[in-house]
Amino acid sequence: MKIGLGEGEDAKGSGTTSLNIGVKNVDAARTTLEQRGVKFLRDTITIEGKVKLADFLDLDGNKIRLAQSLTGSP
Repeated sequence: MKIGLGEGEDAKGSGTTSLNIGVKNVDAARTTLEQRGVKFLRDTITIEGKVKLADFLDLDGNKIRLAQSLTGSP
């Protein structure tokens, strides 16, 4: 698992930085979280050959992003 920070342009919650969590399978992680009541901001984004991304907000309005590498590297 990897954890990183990403910077965005629009300030939301406590700022413009989002917490990025690397997962092996975005679809499975998203399904698990949705079953526990997490609401995602939009459909999962796929950048072919690079990455799959799914964004949601924590209880304080901070953006958290699930990220799955599609390049074959973790």
